[in-house]
Amino acid sequence: MSKRALVFGASGIVGNYLSRHLVDDGWDVIAVMRKERDVGVKCKTIGCDLSDRKCLEEKLRDQLKGVTHMYYCAMLARDNKQEEVQINTEMFRNALDVTEAHAPDLHHVFLMSGSKWYGVHLGPEKGYKIPSTEDQERLPEPIYYYPQQDLLQQRQQGKRWTWSSARPQGVVGFITKNAMNVGTSLAVYATLLKEGGKPLLFPGGKRAYCRWRQFCDADLLARAIIWMSTNEQCKNQAFNVDNGDTVTWESLWCEVGRYFKMDCVDPHDPEDVKQLMGDMEKIWKSTQCVNNLEQIELKDLATWDFFQYYTNADWDWGSDYTKLRKFGFTEKVDTKKMLIGLFDRLKKDRIIPGSDSESAKFLEKSGAYTARQ
Repeated sequence: MSKRALVFGASGIVGNYLSRHLVDDGWDVIAVMRKERDVGVKCKTIGCDLSDRKCLEEKLRDQLKGVTHMYYCAMLARDNKQEEVQINTEMFRNALDVTEAHAPDLHHVFLMSGSKWYGVHLGPEKGYKIPSTEDQERLPEPIYYYPQQDLLQQRQQGKRWTWSSARPQGVVGFITKNAMNVGTSLAVYATLLKEGGKPLLFPGGKRAYCRWRQFCDADLLARAIIWMSTNEQCKNQAFNVDNGDTVTWESLWCEVGRYFKMDCVDPHDPEDVKQLMGDMEKIWKSTQCVNNLEQIELKDLATWDFFQYYTNADWDWGSDYTKLRKFGFTEKVDTKKMLIGLFDRLKKDRIIPGSDSESAKFLEKSGAYTARQ
């Protein structure tokens, strides 16, 4: 069977890493995103608003011959959760409609989901339970994964194509202009505190500091998605996917401090990250200038709302991976090494300073801050 993939949401962390791995594995890839941009590998890129059915039809109908696999990794966040459910269900319906209509060789549809399926963002007071398993009952909350999954299963009835879905915890990788980017946000947060002459303060408070957390390396997730979408035993199944270890911020924070050569302070009450970072724009621009970094705006690297949510949640998180292992995917990633690897990449790509630079001296002379003695 030929291997031609259609990836929706290719400018996000999951879609981007997935596109890269597919190309590296010899697939022909069509990468669809809201605004067309380079995804870092040789493939066909198409810019289109998935909520615009007419635009999607016009741009894709002549491109889908030979497509065997559809990977849906797109999402659009909304403060109003009912609106979020409506727009994300509509986007997925449009993508599925057009793909089914113009890809006669369609063999498999993958739907990206996540641990919000279990209510990790809501906490135990609203029904979140650990360890979360794939067969848990749904929560009576507006979570867009539910109608998307219902639509997928309804459409698959009587068809020759099959489906799969992944439900990871916080995905860690590097991509700009992404609303859920905890790893890069952490690196930028540490860089700004250091350049501002401040210690590495954990913003989440004492309770969140020692609660269980799980992360998912973007490369591991991409490999898991390809595995589940190309193995017959995984057809019509959803899987929890994460690194395979469970950590706490307490076990990670001093490792981050050592990496950035910063003092760590014991957490006290939760902090407002936006307020902490509110006056850092000047420091960020000066740091980029002095260290010859890539000129990327702070808002396109760090998402403080998501970083605050990820550090402030004062309940344990945990998904069960028994099903994933039972079906044959046994890869694991050490979360501490994953974070260090991300930081190394950000230095190599000149996103954050590569070493103890002259920026602190520069900023002290310019009066941007008073350096730590």
